[in-house]
Amino acid sequence: PKPFNQYSGADMRMDEYLAQLRRWKEIFHGDSLVFDYNLFAGVSFFDITNLNQNAIVADDCIFLQEIGLNGRIECGDTRFMTPSPITWNSMAQSLFYGTTLSEEEFFDDYFGKGQPVLDYFRTIRDAIPLKYMRRQQKRLTPEQILELTTTRDGLLAFSAELFAHSPRNDVQRKHCADLQEYINLLELVINTVLEQHNGFGDAQTEKRVAEMREMAYRMNSVLPNTFSANGFFSHFRNMLQRTLTFD
Repeated sequence: PKPFNQYSGADMRMDEYLAQLRRWKEIFHGDSLVFDYNLFAGVSFFDITNLNQNAIVADDCIFLQEIGLNGRIECGDTRFMTPSPITWNSMAQSLFYGTTLSEEEFFDDYFGKGQPVLDYFRTIRDAIPLKYMRRQQKRLTPEQILELTTTRDGLLAFSAELFAHSPRNDVQRKHCADLQEYINLLELVINTVLEQHNGFGDAQTEKRVAEMREMAYRMNSVLPNTFSANGFFSHFRNMLQRTLTFD
């Protein structure tokens, strides 16, 4: 059985599903596929680097062959492709070729060789407190606050390094330019998480909600096919307006 998916938080009861599948395949011998939720809703939009799910999705797709399934339908927003469509590419490579996508090769191809994006986005991935953002943790720890602050302070240097990176390929240059816009949104997200931890009143909440809305829809106008303003804004608005209940 596959391990628990820590990002979706789903109770998969894999032993029960596999037993049911075995009984079904005794009767039916045609094509079979799985309907999965790895990229559903907040799991996607709170993963602002698109890096958290790659290994899980690839592993799941390769595992399908072991249990006699030969297809997959993913329940998720197809515009979940900012800052890059690496998760969808990872899924495609695992399904069609049965191999795991190399993050290094993908980022070199998408942003140009020598780009600084992957290393910095791994830093952001490790710093983002997903449990806190998904209402599973009441307070940030001192270590999380320090990591978030350091990551936010590094955005300016990362932006300058990205600006200095000038690939020859027009498409790669466009990807880098789009990412510069996305960096502004990342800074707002990190600042908002830090401010919310410190506590702010209704007026500050409304201000941040308005800023999130404005920036999300500006991103949508820049990247209408790869960014979902409605999905992004609705989940972060809920995070801002959340009511935590803990024992």
